[in-house]
Amino acid sequence: MEPKVFVGTMYCGEGDYLECFRAIAKQENVSIKHVVISDLPEREAHNALWASWRAEKQNFDFFVKIDADTVLANERILS
Repeated sequence: MEPKVFVGTMYCGEGDYLECFRAIAKQENVSIKHVVISDLPEREAHNALWASWRAEKQNFDFFVKIDADTVLANERILS
C-alpha cells in the first residue's frame, strides 16, 4: 500500500514554482494531496497551511512542507 502524503506549499511569486509543482506531481509510489497556499503574508500563509493539515491529518501518513522554489531531486524522494 502506498503511503498517503499531504504536501503543503506556500507560494508568493517564486520563479521555480511550476518546476516544483511538476516534480511533486511526478512522485512515484506515494499518494499525494498537494495543497498550495498562495499570495498571503507569511504568518497568515503558515496559519492557513497548518489549518489545512489539521483538518485532514487523519487521512494521511505524513506531512511534507515543500517551498515553492524547491525542486525535488528525483521521482522517489517522497516514497
